[in-house]
Amino acid sequence: MLNIVPPVAQTRWQEDVFRILKAHDVRHVVYVPDAGHSVAIDLAEQDEDIHSVVLTTEEEGIGYLAGAWLGASAAPC
Repeated sequence: MLNIVPPVAQTRWQEDVFRILKAHDVRHVVYVPDAGHSVAIDLAEQDEDIHSVVLTTEEEGIGYLAGAWLGASAAPC
């Protein structure tokens, strides 16, 4: 017998991922569009405390996040 899981249960882990990111004060989310993570991506885009940036390749994320880290560490208090 085929066990079909309702769509709500399938997105639960994505919401958990987003809650974990928020709990750890993540402020930048960079991503290459991915249907599997679409719920977490949508939540990040809707959150005013998170800067979300769409990338064309994963490699772009390294430069973006390194710059964000350097910028925050050099910012005056």
